[in-house]
Amino acid sequence: MLLNRDAPTAISPLDQVSAIAETVVSLYRTNPLEQVRACLRWGTIVVRSGIFILALVATESGRRKKPRRKRRSLYTKSEKNQIIDSLLHPLSDQHWGFVIIDGVLHAFNENDPVESFVKFLKFNAPELLKRILKEIL
Repeated sequence: MLLNRDAPTAISPLDQVSAIAETVVSLYRTNPLEQVRACLRWGTIVVRSGIFILALVATESGRRKKPRRKRRSLYTKSEKNQIIDSLLHPLSDQHWGFVIIDGVLHAFNENDPVESFVKFLKFNAPELLKRILKEIL
């Protein structure tokens, strides 16, 4: 009993499996081309069944999961800024270049280069300009 794919009536999956099994058994030693076709039919049924099972598993595992907490940083932004200040302000007394390094590190910490540049101009630029002019003159 071979499957007729052009038939308008629907064939149940159980009938398809039994028909393919009969075909495989009857054509096992006769026609190699029919053996290949029968194996391909079996393969499509196996693949379709696997996809169906995976779809069922995927829909069942859609339960709500607990939202993960964001990992907290070891230090807050303000604590990082305090560390930068405590390390570089004593060195900035030795050389004016450390003032620029201080501003760059604060900009990296804040993740907002425009605001950090404005703060640098507001708080550090006047003192930096005085030191550079004093060193040049």
